[in-house]
Parts: sequence; C-alpha cells; structure tokens
Amino acid sequence: MQEEVQKRTEINELGEFALIQLLTSEFVKQQPSTVKGIGDDAAVIDAANACTVMSTDLLIEGIHFDLMYTPLKHLGYKVRYVRNITDVGHLENDADEGEDKIAKKARLEQLEPMEVVQYYTDRYHSAMKLLNVLPPSIEPRASGHIIEQIELVKKIIDNGFAYERNGSIYFDVVKYNKKHNYGILSGRNIDDLMANTRQLDGQDEKQNPFDFALWKKASPQHIMRWPSPWSDGFPGWHLECSAMSTKYLGEPFDIHGGGMDLLFPHHECEIAQSVAANGKQAVRYWTVSYTHLTLPTIYSV
Repeated sequence: MQEEVQKRTEINELGEFALIQLLTSEFVKQQPSTVKGIGDDAAVIDAANACTVMSTDLLIEGIHFDLMYTPLKHLGYKVRYVRNITDVGHLENDADEGEDKIAKKARLEQLEPMEVVQYYTDRYHSAMKLLNVLPPSIEPRASGHIIEQIELVKKIIDNGFAYERNGSIYFDVVKYNKKHNYGILSGRNIDDLMANTRQLDGQDEKQNPFDFALWKKASPQHIMRWPSPWSDGFPGWHLECSAMSTKYLGEPFDIHGGGMDLLFPHHECEIAQSVAANGKQAVRYWTVSYTHLTLPTIYSV
C-alpha cells in the first residue's frame, strides 16, 4: 500500500476549544488565512416518512458544522462553507436500486420534482434560521452540476477505475483497492465486504455487488434524466459531492462534514472516486456528526 494511504486517524473526546485549536494549528501550516469546507448532503426530503418535514439528523448536521464555521470566522479566518443540496440521484437504497427519492415524492404528490425540492429546501432554511445557524457561502444543487459530474466520470474511466454496462457506469472497487485503500475512512475491509455482501436482484450488471454507480441509465418511467456519452440517465448519489467540492473548494480542501449514516458507503465511495480521478486525497479532515448534540468526531486520512 502506498505510504500516503494510511488507515484513518481518529481524534476523540475533543473539547470545544481543543477542536478549534487542532483545526487552526493545522490550517496555519497550510493556508494562514483561509479555511475551505463542505457540509455534506442536505438531502432535504425524508422519504422514509412522508409526514416528516425533515430528519432530525439533518438539523443536527447543520448545527455541528456551524459549531466549526462560526468560531473559525470569529478567529479571523476567511471561510468558504459549501452546503450541497441533493436533489437527484439519491435512490431508495444504497445498492443503486429503487426509485429516486425526490421523483417518488413528486409522483405521489403529483408535483414536479423541483417543486418538491424547493418546498423542503425552504423548510430546511427556515429551521436553520430559527436555530440561529449561519447560512453557507455557497449552496449548490446536484441537478445544476450534471456537466461537472459527467466530466468526473470520464476521468475515472480514463484512469481505468470504472466500467460501462448497458449504458450505466460502475466504479470498480476491487481494482481500486489493489492500488489504494477502499475502507480508509470507515475501517471496512474489502475481504469482509466480499464475504458478507449478497447479490441482489437487478444488480447483474455489476462485476461485484459492492461496486457503485457513477452514472445510471434511466428507465423509461424515470422522470429526472440528462444526456451523457453513455445513455440518457442520471448521476450516482456519491458523485455530486466530489464534483461540486472540487469546483468550489479545489483540492485538497480542509473540512468535509456529514452524518454518521454517511460514513459508509457514501463518504468511502466519495474518497475512492476522488482519488481515482485525481490521484490524491481531496480532504484533510472528515467530521462525523451523531444524532445527539455533541461535537463531531474528526478523522484524518
């Protein structure tokens, strides 16, 4: 395994001031006056419960990132805080199968998908305002960055870490793991994944069950679709974060935030596709929020 690809370093039980001291001490070495970070995946619809305005986890993630954003600004850093809105590509399960959550809600409510997105985004913004959470510097939507996501897929294919099946593009986890470390953040072992992952219906296109979609060919009934070199379809859920963070924060950037539920597979896949495209880690620190109001755990990979 290459020297720079090491198992994650976990920094636990940090007090509020210790957390800021740690982050600022590292940033001073790199960029004395600038901090760049992204708060991951404000997926503004809770599809598991149609009566729920938004998940509690989503609110807590916003508060957690504000606990870093606000003090860093107070200390005089120029902070670029990006909070992306997932409005396409998030299917009902993590195995790249099922209906798009936004499209499903739109179908049930007889609305346009972007009406659903706007409604829940507005509700999320209102909740953040009531909690006195500062807004981000930039809040891009996945549907507004399809071109960037297609270009990222092209780079991954050119570098040999993805393959095409019937108009869909999948990331080759086994091939990637031979050169890098799939599991560097979550601590997962690929041999255990191979032993414990079962083949699900509709996944015959994949070389391995745990390969993940970079681009999915849209079925005839799929509402949200865009043209690409491979098919009319839509980007995989993990792709948007890498594409938008690179566009607005560059590489590497300082902090990537998100909930504990995103640690695997989402953040692990995000690391893999970014390294596969650009040959280096895109993020210095990963912060993981839990479903209670404590400071997030910080990981360095």
